[in-house]
Amino acid sequence: GQFAGVIVMMIDPATFVEDYDRLNVDPGGSVMLISREHGTATARVDEQLIISDAIDFTAAQSGGRIGTLDELLLARPFDAVERIYGYAEMPRYLLLAVAGNPLKSEMAGFEQRRQRYLIAVGSASLIVLLFAGLLLQQARRLRRSALQVSEAQEMLHAAADASMDAVYLLRACRLRSADQAIADFTMVGLNQRGAALLGTTVAQARGKRLFELLPALHSRGFI
Repeated sequence: GQFAGVIVMMIDPATFVEDYDRLNVDPGGSVMLISREHGTATARVDEQLIISDAIDFTAAQSGGRIGTLDELLLARPFDAVERIYGYAEMPRYLLLAVAGNPLKSEMAGFEQRRQRYLIAVGSASLIVLLFAGLLLQQARRLRRSALQVSEAQEMLHAAADASMDAVYLLRACRLRSADQAIADFTMVGLNQRGAALLGTTVAQARGKRLFELLPALHSRGFI
């Protein structure tokens, strides 16, 4: 009533790697099963089936010990396609399941984001350069304007000081009323001849009201 024999069942290794569409492997991607017992690997790349005992992996950045990280590095390439490999342990069956997508397709999203970042940074840099150029142009204009104002003031002072006429520059002082009527004037500039006629100096007269310098102008109706 007991079985005293051996049952041997042979299964085509391709059966284990035929149906992997649900893994969403990109064109050129690879799916393989590696025996933990004797190292034989059964792999499928698109429609190509590969059975070899020379396919070997090491763990990335883990001192070569598989099981510490999720990424594997192929020790010796078995074709010309560079891939990024991930894996899952199947300890019950002494198998290691490995899936790899081509590096180009895996990095496509990163490259697209990189291009967008480069375009954004380039556009921002161009805007900053244009803005800086406009600021430099405006600064040059301001320097030219300030230089022209300074030259005009120097020419005015030189002409006024060399003139035999009295030159006065006055600013109106307005009342804080609805019509803002002019109540007086402030001396903002004068030449030596004008100061002499007022009986004072240029420094003493500048900034004072006409009422302080010539009160008679108010009493006689000039203002």
